[in-house]
Amino acid sequence: MPAATGARRILLSGGVQGLVVTKPDAPFGLPLSQDMWLYYFTLVISLAIYVASVNLLKSRSGRVVSVCKSAMMKKASYSCCNLTRFARLPT
Repeated sequence: MPAATGARRILLSGGVQGLVVTKPDAPFGLPLSQDMWLYYFTLVISLAIYVASVNLLKSRSGRVVSVCKSAMMKKASYSCCNLTRFARLPT
């Protein structure tokens, strides 16, 4: 059994040499190298995820989740938030 698992792992990963992934070219004829395009693309995606997470934490739902995590449930129960929906979230 371990031999078959090892053989399948070699087929998926390319073995000792690993997988070779070609870098994408810059779209729209932008004068960027493949490395620079990949860097800027990753940077833009990372910034978008960061902005989305900050906006989520600043929203009403994000504040309720942070209150539920911080043991201030009694204080939050005076607000107009539905705490039962958020109290069951894993922390």
